Amino acid sequence: MAMLVEEIVRSVELWLRMIKKPQPYVDPNLDPVLLVPGIAGSILKAVDQENGDKEERVWIRILAADYTCRTKLWSRFDPQTGRSVTLDPKKNIVVPEDRYGLHAIDVLDPDMIIGRECVYYFHDMIVEMIKWGFQEGKTLFGFGYDFRQSNRLPETLERLAKKLEVSVSSIRREKDKHHKSFNGAIFEKYVKNWIAIAAPFRGAPGYITSTFLNGMSFVEGLIECPSIYELMACPHFHWQHLPVLEIWREKQDSDGNSQIILESYSPEESIQIFKDALSSNTVIYDGEDIPLPFNLDILKWADKTHKVLSHAKVPPGVKFYNVYGINLETPHSACYGSAEVPITDLPELQCCEPQYKCVDGDGTVPAESAKADGLNAEARVGVPGEHRGILSDHHLFRILKHWLKADSDPFYNPINDYVILPTAFELERHKESGLQFTSLKEEWEVISEEQDDHDDMEMTKSSPAEACATVTVHPQIEGKQHVELSAYLLGVVIASVLGWGLLLFFHAKGRRKGRVSMNIPGNRTLKSSENGLSWACNPESTDIIIVGAGVAGSALAYTLGKDGRRVRVIERDLTEPDRIVGELLQPGGYLKLIELGLEDCVSDIDAQRVFGYAIFKDGKSAKLPYPLENFPSDVAGRSFHHGRFIQKMREKAATLSNVKMEQGTVTSLLEENGTIKGVQYKTRIGQELTAHAPLTIVCDGCFSNLRSSLCNPKVEIPSCFVGLVLENCKLPYPNHGHVVVADPSPILFYPISGTEIRCLVDVPGQKVPSVSNGEMSHYLKNTVAPQIPPELHDAFISAIDKGGIRTMANRSMPASPHPTPGALLMGDAFNMRHPLTGGGMTVALSDIVLVRDLLRPLNNLNDASSLCDYLESFYTLRKPVASTINTLAGALYKVFSASPDPARNEMRQACFDYLSLGGVFSNGPIALLSGLNPRPVSLVLHFFAVAIYGVSRLILPLPSPKRLWTSARLISGASGIIFPIIKGEGVRQMFFPVMVPAYHRSPPVA
Repeated sequence: MAMLVEEIVRSVELWLRMIKKPQPYVDPNLDPVLLVPGIAGSILKAVDQENGDKEERVWIRILAADYTCRTKLWSRFDPQTGRSVTLDPKKNIVVPEDRYGLHAIDVLDPDMIIGRECVYYFHDMIVEMIKWGFQEGKTLFGFGYDFRQSNRLPETLERLAKKLEVSVSSIRREKDKHHKSFNGAIFEKYVKNWIAIAAPFRGAPGYITSTFLNGMSFVEGLIECPSIYELMACPHFHWQHLPVLEIWREKQDSDGNSQIILESYSPEESIQIFKDALSSNTVIYDGEDIPLPFNLDILKWADKTHKVLSHAKVPPGVKFYNVYGINLETPHSACYGSAEVPITDLPELQCCEPQYKCVDGDGTVPAESAKADGLNAEARVGVPGEHRGILSDHHLFRILKHWLKADSDPFYNPINDYVILPTAFELERHKESGLQFTSLKEEWEVISEEQDDHDDMEMTKSSPAEACATVTVHPQIEGKQHVELSAYLLGVVIASVLGWGLLLFFHAKGRRKGRVSMNIPGNRTLKSSENGLSWACNPESTDIIIVGAGVAGSALAYTLGKDGRRVRVIERDLTEPDRIVGELLQPGGYLKLIELGLEDCVSDIDAQRVFGYAIFKDGKSAKLPYPLENFPSDVAGRSFHHGRFIQKMREKAATLSNVKMEQGTVTSLLEENGTIKGVQYKTRIGQELTAHAPLTIVCDGCFSNLRSSLCNPKVEIPSCFVGLVLENCKLPYPNHGHVVVADPSPILFYPISGTEIRCLVDVPGQKVPSVSNGEMSHYLKNTVAPQIPPELHDAFISAIDKGGIRTMANRSMPASPHPTPGALLMGDAFNMRHPLTGGGMTVALSDIVLVRDLLRPLNNLNDASSLCDYLESFYTLRKPVASTINTLAGALYKVFSASPDPARNEMRQACFDYLSLGGVFSNGPIALLSGLNPRPVSLVLHFFAVAIYGVSRLILPLPSPKRLWTSARLISGASGIIFPIIKGEGVRQMFFPVMVPAYHRSPPVA
C-alpha cells in the first residue's frame, strides 16, 4: 500500500513538471537566497547498490516516506568515526541535488496530495518567492544534507561553502583553504544576512524528554541520530523557567515504610535518569534485538555543541534576523507517574505517558529557546502559529517579502505583522518576572521620525523600564498610519530552521499528550476593520454578521470574537434546541474544540466519553476502539444532549463584550451591485430591521433559506432517522457507539447522558411509517427489535411503549459554492452528509479553524472583491478533510444497507469481517471515521481493500464462474458506490488541492 502511494506521488510529480508553465515574472535585481532546512528536513535518497543503484526517496514522514525510512534508513552511531552508519551494507544514503538543491527541501510528498494538515516544508515559501520574482538556479537555491551526520560540521559546512559560492555569484572572493572549522568565516565570507525561522537554539526540552523515554526510535529506522541529543535542553543557558524532569516515585524509608515522593531533576541531573531508564532498551531490526541505551558518546558531542551555542556571536558584517512561534502552549517540563500510580522502577518510564507543564512557544519549541536572545539581532519576529505551520504562514511571507525587498508594499505595518523590535525586546526581557512574549501592540511607544536617532542613543543609556520600540511613523489618509522598520537591508537569506523536520514528528506526537498550563500569555487581539474602533466606542459598527447560532454559528462567533472581531449573531430561536442529531462529537472534532478553546462546553452537561464503536451483525459483534494511544487521556469522543451543548457554546460566545447575540429571523441578504452588504431580519416582535457588515457568514443550518443565494444546492434525502431514548439500561460495550448492521438499514445506539441512550433507527427513503396510527410502533417492534442486541431489547420495547418517537430526514448535500463578495456559507447550510458516522460537527469545527486562520492576517474586511477572491481558498483548503468524512459517511451507509444484489450483500459482509480483523484493518477506518486521520487516499485504499478482501473470500481456494461473476460485480458495485460520491466532492479538490489555483491565494494587501 505504501509503495503504491509512493508511485502515485512520483507520477503526479512528473506530470506537474511536464505541465509547468514558464515563470511569468523574474526580477534580476534580487539578491540570491539560499534555503537551508533543519535536521530531518532534507529529502534523502536510498541507493540500492544491488539493484542497479535504484534510488528511493527517504523522508521522516508518513505513508510511503515513513515506509522507506523504516526500511532504508536504519543506522547506528559509530563512536570511533563519529558517523551514523547505515545498518544495511547494501544501501547508500545520498542527498539529491536536483533543481539547484531545491528538490531536497521542496518535493511533492504524500501529504500534499492527501491533505493540508501535515507538513508544508518549503513548498509554499518557494511558490511565494517565485511569485515575487526569484528564479530557481539564478536567485533561489536549496541546501539539503544528511541529517544523520549532523555532528559532521566541517564536512557539511564545506558543502555549504561550495553551495554559497555557486549561489552568490556576485561575490568573487578567493576561498580560504586554510580555514575549515566553523568559527564564522564561512558566514563572513558569503553571507550578508541570516534569517532563522522556528529554530530551537536552546533545545526543545519537553518533546526530547518524551522522545528518549517514550520511543527512542521515534520513527522506526532513524535511531541514534546525533541531533536528537543536540536538541536536549541546553544546560549552559540561563532559563527563565528551568525545564525539569519530575517523577513520582515509591521508595522505602529507613524503617521499611513505603513513601510516595515527587522528585525533580534539572537537565544535567536528568541524564542519569535517561541512562538508568534506557539501560535495557532495545529495538528490533531484521529479527534481531539491537541494544539502544542512552548514548553517552553522542552526548559528549552534543554538549560541545551546547557550549558553542552558549557563547556564539553573529560574525561581523552579518545581520541576523529571527522568526519564532508564539501564543501556543509548548511542552517544557515533563512529569511521569502520579501520587496514586507512582514509578517503582525507572525502566517503567518507557511505558508511562508524561504530563507536560507548558510555556509560550510554537507548540513544539519554547519561545525562550527559539528567540535566540544571545545573538545580536537586527529584528525578532514573533509569529502566532504552530511550529510546523510557520513556514507557510502568511504573516511570515509578508515580512520576508518586505525584508527581501521583493516588491513594494506601501501598507506593510510591523505592528500588525507581529514584528518585535530587537533592542527594546532584549531590554524588556530583563524586567520580566516570567515567560511573557507578546507582539508589538499598544504597550509599545511609537515615536516620531525626528526622535528616532536621538532615542536610539538614549536607549543604550536608559534603564530597561524606559525602553521603547523605535519605528518611523508616516501619516496616511483616512486616519491610518504606515509604520516601517529601519535598517532592513537584506540580500541573501538563510532560512535556518534547525530542528524543523525532526520536530515535526515531535509536534504531531507530543501535541496529543497531556499538558498543564504554566505562564501562558493572553490571546492575541486583532484590530477591527474600522480604524481600530472598539465595540464599546461604536456599538453600531460590525465586522462580521453570523446568521445562525447552532454548532457552527456559536463556535464561529466565539472564535472570531476572541480574535478581536466585532461579531453580531442573529439566531431564529435562542432557546435550548431539542434535536435527535448532533449528539455525538468524534475525537477529531473534540481536538478542534480544544484548538478553538471551547472544550469546556462539553463540561457540566452530563456528556459521556466515547472510546470507539461496536458493530453487530447476525449475532456477532466486534469492538472497534478509537486509535487514541498517542493522545492524552482526555481526548475521546463526546456524546450529549444536543441542546445543552449548543447553549454552553452560546453562553461562552456571549461572554465576549465584542460579540452581540440577538434573536431574529433573517429573511434575506442585502445585495448591492453583486456584493452582500448585510441582512434583513425580523425581530421577535415582528419588527423589520437591517444589519450591515463587510462580511456576512451564513450558518443557518440544514433548513437554510439563504443558501440558494450563495450555492447551487443539490439536497438528497436517502433515508430518515427514527429516534428513541432508552432509559436505565447498559450498552453491551460501555462508552462506545453501537452500530447494528440490520435489515433494511443500520441502527445506532450511543449514550447521551449517564442514564439515557439514544437509539436511531434508519428507515430508507423519504417516507416513514406513521407514528399516529401505530404503524411505526408495529414496525419497530416486529422488524427492528429482533435485530438489536439482547441487552437492549427490553429497554427498546419500553421506549416504544412510552412514546416520544421522533423522526428526522437525513440530508446529504455536496458543497457547491458560488463565491459571492461579502458573504460566506458554512455549516449544514453549506455542506451535509449522512449522519451515520456522526461527522457533521467535526467538519464544521474544522472549517471554523480554517476560516479563523484565513481571517487572522486581515485587519480590514472592507474590500469585498479582494476578500472574496482570498476566501475562495477556503473551499479548496477544507476539501481533503471534509470530503473524506463526507465520502466515508455516504459510502458506509450504502455498504451497511441491505440490497437484493448478492454482490452488494457480499460487500456488506466483507466490510463487517474486515473491521472485525482488528489491528490496522480497523484502526485505519476508525481513524478516518473519528476525524483523527481524515485522508482521502487512506479512505480509498481501505475501501477497495474491503472489496479485494471480499473478492478473495469468493474466489479462494477454488473459483467458480458464478463466484468470478459475483467478484466482478462486487468490484463494480464498490466503484459505483464511492466514485459518484468522490465526483460530487470534486476529484481535483479532494486529492490534488495544491493544483487548484485558489489554494495558493494570499491575503489581500490591507
